[in-house]
Amino acid sequence: MSSKDIICGLDIGSDNVRIAVGQRIGEETEKLHIIGASECDAEGITKGVITSIEDAISSITACLEKAERMTGLPIDKCWVGISGSHIISQESKGVVAVSKASGEI
Repeated sequence: MSSKDIICGLDIGSDNVRIAVGQRIGEETEKLHIIGASECDAEGITKGVITSIEDAISSITACLEKAERMTGLPIDKCWVGISGSHIISQESKGVVAVSKASGEI
């Protein structure tokens, strides 16, 4: 199983932080087999707004650690969902210097 076959989704809500981890089945299919899921109380988040960054980080970290223990896999990439009336998107272009060609941004 390669890391490209693993898909992780993180939902950051006001009440709970949830993570689902799926494994893609077969090369030609878009089917996923859920191999792990975890849920923790959301601390430091009120109505979609982060009120305490330290508490929010602790909640997300605890949920992530539970999911990693359940699946037996390290999770290093994740699709993240967060909502709130304050969320906006902005199209932008930029340049970032990376020390190595294989460096991650």
